[in-house]
Amino acid sequence: MSKLNEKTKTALISYALSIGFALVLTVCTMCTTYSDGRFRIPVLGVIVIALLYIAIFAVVNSIGALYRINMYKNMAVMYVSILLTVLCVFVCMRYLEVVFVPLLVCSLLTVLLVNKRSAFVVNFASFAVIVIMYVVRWLYVEDVDVHVFEIVYLLVKLISSSAVIAFYRPNYSRIALIGEVVVAGLIAAALCFFVSIVFDASTDAISGLMTGIWYLVSDVASLLLCLVLSPVLEWVLRLETNLKLLEYISFDQPLLKELSEKAPGTFHHSLAVGNLAERCANAIGENVNLAKAAAYFHDVGKLQSPEFFSENQTDGYNPHNDLTFENSVKIITRHTEVGYKMLTERHFPKLLADVAREHHGDSTVGYFYVQALNITEGEVDSSAYRYPGPRPSNRISAIVMIADTVEAATRARKLTTREELYPLIDKLIKDKRESGQFDNCDITMRELAVIRDTLVEALIGTNHQRVNYPTKKREN
Repeated sequence: MSKLNEKTKTALISYALSIGFALVLTVCTMCTTYSDGRFRIPVLGVIVIALLYIAIFAVVNSIGALYRINMYKNMAVMYVSILLTVLCVFVCMRYLEVVFVPLLVCSLLTVLLVNKRSAFVVNFASFAVIVIMYVVRWLYVEDVDVHVFEIVYLLVKLISSSAVIAFYRPNYSRIALIGEVVVAGLIAAALCFFVSIVFDASTDAISGLMTGIWYLVSDVASLLLCLVLSPVLEWVLRLETNLKLLEYISFDQPLLKELSEKAPGTFHHSLAVGNLAERCANAIGENVNLAKAAAYFHDVGKLQSPEFFSENQTDGYNPHNDLTFENSVKIITRHTEVGYKMLTERHFPKLLADVAREHHGDSTVGYFYVQALNITEGEVDSSAYRYPGPRPSNRISAIVMIADTVEAATRARKLTTREELYPLIDKLIKDKRESGQFDNCDITMRELAVIRDTLVEALIGTNHQRVNYPTKKREN
């Protein structure tokens, strides 16, 4: 019930913000008709405009909820992007032509800071807002001429910005993004040249060429503005953008270097988990770079005492042989809290720190718990053999939990066929689900099934058998 209330609360807040934002845009639209000391829009027109804007942002919120867009940080980026575009449109209406309208600003900011789905939503919402603003100005300002080709320019901008979003890839560098925008701008500029020649009889070839050039300048200016604003919004809102995540998953990252030097076994285990988590995230539509980064750093807490973890024991000595089960469990389980503190102190994204603390949930440390059961006649208190939690609070944490468990369980078994891997992975996921580890996140049964099948296919390729090379016969 509390979970339902939280969702309801989030929805109410987001819709209240969208209504407030719609009213702000209504005021901006009214300002475009201000002349001779008064606003030209009648009261009925203001009401209609406000209702149109409210309807647009209700659709934005609904699509956001459908695709699980974060209703706070990500919606803030979307609204800021639209508002910035509207302010630029206001300037264009007063001093410039429609060809300068920077529709690409909202598209680029959202695709860089949120995701492609959100960028498409914002792109079409911004286009609708801009069209309303221009139509209102044409209707209520007498000295403004209506030109068909101006609507066509806006359509070209919509198509161009949509193409930029469609072809954008999360692993793009800034140079690649600049190249994509320039190519799209050149194609759109050519279309604008064609439109100006066809629809405006007073336009000659030189004027049409200048229209195309100014269109390209508008796109480049939009790109430069986004490259300046995106790091600022990224820092203010603490966003885990793809450009930022690419820095975290680079092997030049200092904490990863430290992990590879002091706990090489844990480092290689984390890379393997990262590969599996990346595939699972891609299969269920999550951010693959976020899943990979979370997996790379999920075990950094083991840096405090790497020799107590089996993957780092290379000399055959196991320090747990000299400890009681209870002390061993304390050392093993504290790596989740230690990892959380390390990532928090180094100002890593909150979600990465949360995954480091949540990836074991409150499950038992099976190895020592079973040993305690075997040597104890009475029942053993399982709470003394559990991780402190909390359980995964999001789908990325759930993915890393599953990938971590599966990688560890299959590492030494040398299972290579679907018939061997499927029942084991299915049982591991079912055990996690039945013990309530996924109760605090919104992962579905269907997504768990997709993750299971993805892991089976991934491990078939990873654990394949190699050919044993024959030895050369000794020559007499």
